[in-house]
Amino acid sequence: MTPGALDQSNFGRYPALGRQFAINHVNLLRRLPLAVLPSILEQVITLDWKFPRERDQLEVLLMALQKLDPEAFQKLAAPFSKIDLPAKLTAFDWVNQPAQFVQLLTPLLWSSGQIDRYRDAATQLFAPMSTASTGPAEYSRVVLFVAAGALTAPRYPLFSKLRPHGLHFTNVEPEDDSSWALDLLTRRASGHQEPYLHWYLDGGEARSVQGSSITTLSYKGLDPVRRAVVAKMDRAIRDGVGPEVLYRQMAAMQPAECGAQTVTTDPVLQHFVVDLFTLGAGTQIYSTTFVQWTAREILRRAQPETMFVRVAPRVRGQDLNSLVKGTQAETELDPAGSMVDADLAAYYTWLELRKLPGSEGSVFLAWFPGRHEALLTGPSVPTNVRSESAMKIGQILALAPAPISSPRR
Repeated sequence: MTPGALDQSNFGRYPALGRQFAINHVNLLRRLPLAVLPSILEQVITLDWKFPRERDQLEVLLMALQKLDPEAFQKLAAPFSKIDLPAKLTAFDWVNQPAQFVQLLTPLLWSSGQIDRYRDAATQLFAPMSTASTGPAEYSRVVLFVAAGALTAPRYPLFSKLRPHGLHFTNVEPEDDSSWALDLLTRRASGHQEPYLHWYLDGGEARSVQGSSITTLSYKGLDPVRRAVVAKMDRAIRDGVGPEVLYRQMAAMQPAECGAQTVTTDPVLQHFVVDLFTLGAGTQIYSTTFVQWTAREILRRAQPETMFVRVAPRVRGQDLNSLVKGTQAETELDPAGSMVDADLAAYYTWLELRKLPGSEGSVFLAWFPGRHEALLTGPSVPTNVRSESAMKIGQILALAPAPISSPRR
């Protein structure tokens, strides 16, 4: 079947939201070349499991394309029509299996030397979305990144990548490493209670938090899903499955296979946590990698107003087979290595925060109580400046000019 032959009946196997979305935009979908259409349908068929911001983004993209005059649209679509597709792809069930189509398309583009042409075409086609905002920019996002006090590495140059972008404090007075952050998270969540806008992510065991509008994820709390995925990896290794086949098997895992229903009753979160462990690199093994990957995915996909991230020590490094088989006790921790991981995770989290709409008004605070060091970035906060004055975390937060107690409405 060609894209031009699409009609409403072709989407009967899609979940409810995705089916209606496809029907609403079927006239536009018919006009897209086969080389790119499954990439969009891959987003549509999983729409029921996406966060509100992701749904908005997809709607913005298709509406932007729909508003183009015929000549402008044809100019954007034409490069994809020049992509040479073999018969096995043109005959593939790309409507009901768009993700599998994309998985087959990617190596073909590389082997045929068409990958650069495809990337250039995709950049141009999706450009309308990059210039359109999907959410309000009148509030200030706040991300609090805290390392557990046990993370220590005295000679490690903390914040070496972040220092040029913020105010570095080297004499922060010790206090509880999470109650202040949880209090701030709760206050902000009470002012704006839509789902998935306020998150608490913990690399160990989550602390008690008040407020039904706060989404909480923790490495310990998601252990049933993690163990199910690790068991799948172990079986694949023992069976001699290659990396490409393993990737496809992991990507195809569903919440029911991983016990996701035991950690949350929310279908959107069930799919999200499964993706964290099936698509993440190292999230199944190291809690610090889990935090780094998950913080990025929360910012990228949910685009929250508030996020509190806490990093706990991870297990000591070992060979992959031993990690997957679980032959090393999980109590054998690596505080020094965990600090290095946490420092990089803080930097990558800040980078992802900078990509979001309204990032110029965002506040980011990273604190490592084991080193008595913190770093603050935000509007009008000095950059590449160091302070050796004795400070408390509350005093540091007060230096952020944007109001962070609750979102601006």
